[in-house]
Amino acid sequence: MNLTKEQTDVLLEVCNIGMSKAAKQLSVLLNGPVFLNNPTIESLGKQEFIEYQLAQDNSLMSMVHQKLDRDFDGHAVLVFKRDYTARLLEAVLGEIPNLNAEEIRSCEQEAMLEIGNIVISSCVTAMANMLSKKVGLTVPNYYEGTLKAILSKDNPLLTDHLSSVFLLSTVMSTEKGNFSGRLMMFVSLDSINAILKAVNKMLGIK
Repeated sequence: MNLTKEQTDVLLEVCNIGMSKAAKQLSVLLNGPVFLNNPTIESLGKQEFIEYQLAQDNSLMSMVHQKLDRDFDGHAVLVFKRDYTARLLEAVLGEIPNLNAEEIRSCEQEAMLEIGNIVISSCVTAMANMLSKKVGLTVPNYYEGTLKAILSKDNPLLTDHLSSVFLLSTVMSTEKGNFSGRLMMFVSLDSINAILKAVNKMLGIK
């Protein structure tokens, strides 16, 4: 599917507003500014998506994932390097209590799920409201490992019915360097068609 320049510009602006909302929520949690790269839009087949992700480095990564439904059929994920989890936990909770390693890891994962849920839901909800659409989100799931390992598991991103997707993506980072991650939405072509109808309405195109 090819988008016109006008459709692309409006869709990028909708993404930018939604992702800016997410950055604002993250900045509140981290008590400092969060910066965004300009969002991008790409059309990918499932194999292209796998190769796109597996082309990334082999760093240990963390990923918070939520399934989208209703008018948005797809997935939303927040991916970041595993090293950031301890920094995020400290930024959110302050001084970490005297816990053993297992308890700290449990706290980190709970914090990541909460942060991911806040970031993803604020972004997706803002976009849906702008487009007069409805969106549902499943409870968040948390994964750790290299992207290759994460995506080699029984992961809904690879095992659901989507044969091709539109990838909406941006990078979020903090001035203090305690976080840098990528916020992504993988939306089905049917959902993009519905979204484009809303975009065309905004543009006055019948």
